[in-house]
Amino acid sequence: MKKSKWQMITCALLAVVLGMCLCACGGGINVGGKNNNNDDSTLTIGITGDSGEATAIDTLRKPFENMYKAVTGKAITVQTVRIDGGYISGVQKLLNAKNLPNIIQVYDYASEYLTYRKVLVPISEYMSRDSVSESEIAPAVLSFMKSGGASDDKVYWMSRDYNRVTVMYNKDIFDAAGVDYPQNGWTWNDFTDTCAALKANAAQIRAVTGQDNFYAVDANLNFEAVFYPAIRSFGGDLYDTATGKAFKNEAGVKAGLTKLYSLLQNGYAVSPTNGGNVFATKEAAMYFCVRPNIVSAATHLKHADGTFPIDFVTMPSYNDTETTYVGMGCTGYGISTSCPESKRDLAWAFLKFVASKDGQELLSKSGSGFPMRNDMFNDTAAFNDFLPDADHSAFYADPAGSKNKDLAMNFLQGFKVEKHNAVYNDVIKSNLFTTLDVAKNADSFYSDLKARLNSVIA
Repeated sequence: MKKSKWQMITCALLAVVLGMCLCACGGGINVGGKNNNNDDSTLTIGITGDSGEATAIDTLRKPFENMYKAVTGKAITVQTVRIDGGYISGVQKLLNAKNLPNIIQVYDYASEYLTYRKVLVPISEYMSRDSVSESEIAPAVLSFMKSGGASDDKVYWMSRDYNRVTVMYNKDIFDAAGVDYPQNGWTWNDFTDTCAALKANAAQIRAVTGQDNFYAVDANLNFEAVFYPAIRSFGGDLYDTATGKAFKNEAGVKAGLTKLYSLLQNGYAVSPTNGGNVFATKEAAMYFCVRPNIVSAATHLKHADGTFPIDFVTMPSYNDTETTYVGMGCTGYGISTSCPESKRDLAWAFLKFVASKDGQELLSKSGSGFPMRNDMFNDTAAFNDFLPDADHSAFYADPAGSKNKDLAMNFLQGFKVEKHNAVYNDVIKSNLFTTLDVAKNADSFYSDLKARLNSVIA
């Protein structure tokens, strides 16, 4: 799955060495290796070691405690347990020890694995009981939450956000180059024409930015939410259910990756081997990004008068395909199977608060959280207050006639569930795109990728 308002709330993180590092920040309570599962007045929530996740929970913690006491008359404490290092392996260790926190953080592509490992308690019955309708949630987000697979229609966790890939751009750079701002509904040809115009004016852009380097776009090429939708848009996939082997329509796989790789060949995009945020340092005019990326960019690019040169536009549609898939993902929370029956109503109350309009407003006010509720996709919701001069519609709606379609990041489906970590870490994230050289090494790249994927296919 954040925000400037969250930065107003501090969370003291106390390090504890356990063999894996656990740390409590909610309420400032050190858990000391135990997750207070039998204390009905304490709700424990396990999160990744990312500092932004601690901030996100702190945004929700006190308002939930106050709301719960107002409704029930009972005072409770929300305690955060940070699981450092490898989050999934850390969760597995706590599961084996029957010591999972009452709630754990869940993120999109890992949700099927966590459900398979029986880490999560289904919440469909709670939703039905309390009239929390599936129709309130963005369809692509709901597809993640139903992480038990096609044969299981149950919801296993509650998303807190909805993150579609969009294009963030720097208006100052466009102005310096004398290039028109992009518009929602633009095509890939429009996009590459814009890249060419920006590149042609690189010298005057560098004079304004004061940077030695300039790229038209940081296309985030090694981000699965960028390259997987490109593959799908051209009819390819990493797994073919018909043959039970890697690559459905290998020509489509190659076409999608080649389309993106052409940005490098033409000198438009920064190489994915560059680990810096070149958009935030004014070295790129555009950035293929998701909502959590914008707070950092805004912090770096803020003008002295308090205004921002940032705006947003939808991902460009490919001219040569029927549908352009746009990657999206989400993060949320699920009730763990270590949570005692006596505390599951309390755990559900937190999940329901996250999904409520009040909870979603809290998460979206600070900028990096985007609501997953359909009824908040409008220009009056709180997310518009962050960068109020920008057009935020690219994050939730495409203009009429657009070919763009949300694609949930289900790129691991089809592979052995128990091998998901290996597929993701050893194949997908091991610099997949950085090893592709279409001009010199395409055959060996695709042969190697296919072999590595076949080794972990169900």
